[in-house]
Amino acid sequence: MKLDRAEQLTPELEKYRRWIASWESGTAAPIYHSHIGSAAISYRLQAAPDRNGEPAPTLEDGLESLRLSEWIEPLTKSNQEADDLFQAIVRVLSARLHESSRLIC
Repeated sequence: MKLDRAEQLTPELEKYRRWIASWESGTAAPIYHSHIGSAAISYRLQAAPDRNGEPAPTLEDGLESLRLSEWIEPLTKSNQEADDLFQAIVRVLSARLHESSRLIC
């Protein structure tokens, strides 16, 4: 998902149509949403690189797995899963913050 002003995201769709759609049609399948000058582009979930066509896990999947592991797995395993999930969240948020700050400057 990308969030920005409508005038910033409209060229994003043009780039998709020009460079990606002809050879990867349906892979990302962006959907454009807008309201009073704000806009969002949502993309289809992507396959996990290490799984045979299965979608990559979402944050919700990770949180659900962590919650369940607290009930049925040894404490050391759920602590490791919590640490792994936290590290993944920090990496994603850091990348998004970097990208946002680059757009603002």
